[in-house]
Amino acid sequence: MPNKSQSSSSGATTTIAFERLSLTDSTTAATPAPAAASSVSDARPPSSLSKSEQQLIHSCIDSLITLIDKLQESGNEPLTSTTHIDAPRLIDYGDLLKHQLTRFVVMVSKGEVGILRDASDELSKHITGISNVMRTMLSTHNVTLEKHDSNAVASSTSSSPVAVVRHVGRTQRRAITSTHSAVLRSVRNVIVQMREHLLHRSSVALDVRLTGAAWSTIESQLKQCPTNNTAAIGKEMATLCSGVADAKKELEQIKVEEEEKENVEDDAADDDDDDDFMDMDDDDGLSPAEFAIVPACLLLTNTASMLVKNAYMYVLKAKVDESLESNVTWLESVLQSSSALRATLDDLISSLYSPQDRSVAHKAARKLAGGMRDLALAIVTQHAQSNAEWPVKAQSSSSDTSNDEAAMAESFAACDACSTTMQTAVALQQPADAEHKARLDWLHKCLTQIHEGHKQVDDLPPLAE
Repeated sequence: MPNKSQSSSSGATTTIAFERLSLTDSTTAATPAPAAASSVSDARPPSSLSKSEQQLIHSCIDSLITLIDKLQESGNEPLTSTTHIDAPRLIDYGDLLKHQLTRFVVMVSKGEVGILRDASDELSKHITGISNVMRTMLSTHNVTLEKHDSNAVASSTSSSPVAVVRHVGRTQRRAITSTHSAVLRSVRNVIVQMREHLLHRSSVALDVRLTGAAWSTIESQLKQCPTNNTAAIGKEMATLCSGVADAKKELEQIKVEEEEKENVEDDAADDDDDDDFMDMDDDDGLSPAEFAIVPACLLLTNTASMLVKNAYMYVLKAKVDESLESNVTWLESVLQSSSALRATLDDLISSLYSPQDRSVAHKAARKLAGGMRDLALAIVTQHAQSNAEWPVKAQSSSSDTSNDEAAMAESFAACDACSTTMQTAVALQQPADAEHKARLDWLHKCLTQIHEGHKQVDDLPPLAE
């Protein structure tokens, strides 16, 4: 854990140094409890406490709670360190905290109030330590990374350690502060319950499940905490992919009203109660005129699903160099654009239900098409500047959309927006750019499907009054 900290009331950045991870002598080893505590392990705890013992409990336990509350308040304030916190190291620090928390509960619950001071002091060091470790992950600073330490040194060709600037985007920052809060909150729950147990042994039993819950929270939260921007953005993109898939399923379930009525008529002979129940579902059906726009919207939705999945795969596989702040900003923009597509898709689907306002659906469809063009071009533009292997080539020949080439044969040359997007991408070619064609093939496929979808929507006549 961190072995020292230096703070300033003027708001200057705090710098901490790290000891070795292995603190076997005081934490992770199976340290035997003091003889006094062991001798009373099977004894019944005293039914009452002296005034001095009560004061000691309040002093020690309340100081731990106050410490946690203060650490929670400062959880979004960065600390700096030259030590890079990768995923294995973060989990190691969490293991130290888990073991020390269990040691605290076991030793203190044996009934010897006298050991409370030392036990609480030791636990406070580990609580402060895990907080400091996570706060160092919030800072932008110089660190030395091994070559295998991921995206942050992707641009280096050397196998030796590389000195880089580590940038933290808002998505990773939000994930780290959320983890910090959850971990400290779980420890606080155990300590609060321990205080009540120590003060009222006869009426408040020690709930060991809280310690188990704290272990589970610490372990799961630290395992899921992203140690780089790619992991943080990727996690959010995965959620977006799932959301787009749900939107697609909703759209596929929209039916024509007449089909539902025919089903009701076929079952009319059963009984009146069944008819009344089934009639309730008819409100979700569309008239044939309203339903005419659904296939075109489904094509746009399929294209959006393909594009968001490809953006997700690009984020994970492109090995974006996070030592460049511009790349971190770009990763954030991909997430923002994908989130906007998801919201626009919801607006489009909502506009289809009866009574349908075709003009609202047209507006949402055009907005969705424009957002998809912008996202596709952003991916191509970023890759052209990276001179890396095109990571979505395996997906460029297949997608969630129709493989009917005849249906997609019409050129988008008549569409100014699609044509301009393609021309911009063509002009991005760099010397010795081996992946230029792969990018253009993928973009051409995206634009073809986008154009076909929004053209079908635009060609539909307005609904009759």
